[in-house]
Amino acid sequence: MRHKVISLFCGAGGLDMGFDKAGYHIIWANDINKDACDTYDKWANYTTDGTRKSVEERTKIVCGDITKKQSFKDICPGERVEVVLGGFPCQGFSVAGPRQVDDSRNVLYRSLVKMVDEKRPIVFMAENVVGLRTLGDGAVFDKIIDDFKKCGYTLSASKVSAASYGVPEDRTRIIIIGFRDDISHGQAYRPKVYSMPRVTMGDVLRDVTPNVDRSKDVCNEAFSSRYMSRNRKRELNDISFTIPAMAKQVPLSPHSSGMHFVEKDVWEFDDKANTFRLSWQEAAAIQTFPAGMEFVGSLDSKYKQIGNAVPVKLAHIVANDLKEVLDIVTEKGYDADRDFYKISHWFSDDVDQAHFLDLTTTGEMTTNVITHQEFTYKVLIELYEQILNMDGDKSHIHGYKSTIEKLEKTIGPRISTVRADRDDSYRAARKAVDYILNSVQLNENIKTRDYTIATEYSSIINSNDNRDIIISIEEAGRKREIGISCRYNHYALKHPRIRKDPDFLNEWTEKEFKCSNSFIRNMKPIISEIEELASRFEVWKGVPKEEKENIYSDIIEYYVDELDKYTIKNATREMSGRMANALFKYVFGKTDFYQIIYDQNKAKVFVYPFNINGTLFGKSKKGLSPIIPREVRAVARIRKNTFTIDLGFWTVTMRIHNADSRITPTSLKFDVKLQAMPVDNIRDIFSCDI
Repeated sequence: MRHKVISLFCGAGGLDMGFDKAGYHIIWANDINKDACDTYDKWANYTTDGTRKSVEERTKIVCGDITKKQSFKDICPGERVEVVLGGFPCQGFSVAGPRQVDDSRNVLYRSLVKMVDEKRPIVFMAENVVGLRTLGDGAVFDKIIDDFKKCGYTLSASKVSAASYGVPEDRTRIIIIGFRDDISHGQAYRPKVYSMPRVTMGDVLRDVTPNVDRSKDVCNEAFSSRYMSRNRKRELNDISFTIPAMAKQVPLSPHSSGMHFVEKDVWEFDDKANTFRLSWQEAAAIQTFPAGMEFVGSLDSKYKQIGNAVPVKLAHIVANDLKEVLDIVTEKGYDADRDFYKISHWFSDDVDQAHFLDLTTTGEMTTNVITHQEFTYKVLIELYEQILNMDGDKSHIHGYKSTIEKLEKTIGPRISTVRADRDDSYRAARKAVDYILNSVQLNENIKTRDYTIATEYSSIINSNDNRDIIISIEEAGRKREIGISCRYNHYALKHPRIRKDPDFLNEWTEKEFKCSNSFIRNMKPIISEIEELASRFEVWKGVPKEEKENIYSDIIEYYVDELDKYTIKNATREMSGRMANALFKYVFGKTDFYQIIYDQNKAKVFVYPFNINGTLFGKSKKGLSPIIPREVRAVARIRKNTFTIDLGFWTVTMRIHNADSRITPTSLKFDVKLQAMPVDNIRDIFSCDI
């Protein structure tokens, strides 16, 4: 699938070329620099044999000042644009402070904001200098975040090192990525952390340097006092200094004579007669442009185009990562509410934390709070270690390696600490796993058994399954399946959201039941009221408490009234039984499982056995009869934002609250928690201090 892209401030196209290599179609691009636009046209719109591409395959390149356009409606009209790129220049920010945030020179990024607001892409991406984050004591960056937030996008900003992406350069930049809130549920994109094998200048200059003509391909202007203030040369076995946009500041060639220290801020050449800068071709190779690429314009112009570009290799990797999300959300039939779990591992609800992630060193997010995926990861590690300790032969444990690798990809920036950190959450995982494996009661007489470990990240568990991990055990031809659900600092079984389509029963009961027309009529004004709130307030935090509670109260009232129609007092036993069974399967799933809950505040770990079908405890509980609800006994409101569903031996509470910061109907969700369960299950609840 070729996702369509619009690009602002495209320059010669380093960023765009990375996206093009990843299979995107750049349909429109703009820059004010004529040479850069002509360079872009040569690589984007011509085939390798020099013929012009077909109209359908070309990029429309518009050269001019984008800030002069009053409207963007005439840009690609009727096209479904999925990505907007914009490495906006930051000259206006160079002297910015808290009083200069609205300086007229700072209009360039606003053109990107305007394009995003008008075209409503799924995602936008920009690259900028690291100093953007601290200009004006952070006021500039806060303003940028705020402006995109008003458009309905949530941003993450990551400090990245190009060298970590296999670029032979110590270029450090900020990558800003914003997803539309209806796609991300108001959560921030969580990028992967890369630490690729080091690529040196020698690796990329080997075939370039011999073809350089120093008389015309190298800047031979005088060296300024600024240039002489520090060392400008690195060797072939090293990475390059950052390639700048100014020709006179380009580093020395690794084949040049070197420099030696004289005193603070003063260096001298070892042999001035044999001293020369990198050529423009070498600078382009270091920036990972393809070999032989033609740049249009004077020597100074070529250096400027190259130095201003995003390294192609870095852009290509980031584009491939974004494509993983885009390919899923643009699939036919994808529902942003129902199917969010398919991409949720790419996002973090810690939005403030995501506004600046430093991924250039350890790749750690500076927080002690772990995520659901990270706790699942620790449970997986402990499962493997304990099973290996019991069996002694890892050849009997299947699927673990691929499963752990897939989960590692979702953890991203935290993987370095999660892998080694044997903290309280790890100890909680160890004690819970020990209890579960003892409860399973394996047959001691069987010497060899096979284990297969898989998780929801292996795509074997669907969205209506509460299990995060499945262990399949085969012994003497008999197979058993043990499911585990992992929860960190919360007790909720599910988190269903309010949907724009108010018919919640259609989803909860797998289309067996539908909501009544009266419920649909009652809910539509609520949806409209939430949308009206969004026009008055940016985030839920700004909504007066009374207005928010009134919305919660009305929703609870309508849900209670709708479900009450299926209680045993208002429906036939057959109808109430079918609804009870459907609700039970929705909340608890269709298979038995253990739920591990690590409560950090209480410093305790709990294991709840949901022994619905009587399969969890092996021979000792073989005769346990499953207790499936036969009727909806009662539905009752207990607070303004909470109601209960009584299914007999099983009772759950449902509390509504805003799960995302931005105001949308789908930002409201229920926390579904267990309030009562059968006695046999309660007896087997495990709890332990950490």
